Amino acid sequence: MRRTEITPDRLLGEVRAFYDPTRWRFLTVNATDTGAELLIDWIFVPIGRDEEPVILSSCVAYQAPLPSLAALIPASALGEAEMCDLLGVAFEGAKPGLFLEPDAPRAPLLKTPRERDDD
Repeated sequence: MRRTEITPDRLLGEVRAFYDPTRWRFLTVNATDTGAELLIDWIFVPIGRDEEPVILSSCVAYQAPLPSLAALIPASALGEAEMCDLLGVAFEGAKPGLFLEPDAPRAPLLKTPRERDDD
């Protein structure tokens, strides 16, 4: 795997520079609670070529706003909504409630409870 660490403000530019939908498939966006911050991975795999997957990674503070890839890659919207619901990731335009009921605990996969804006 080719892992490249980026800052959130560079995400859209990096994706625009390398992503060609005839050569790369957006696989998923994943978030991991490290206990100190969130590690976000955007994963791309080659189409029909023997190349390593590309992972763009960014460590961000809890509730830090992140750009959405949905305008460039519509399939990313579903993963972004999932990360919003389950870990409270603040992707631009992602709203909680796609995967969890309105009365469910917010961000249930966080390692430690965080302040909730609805409490």
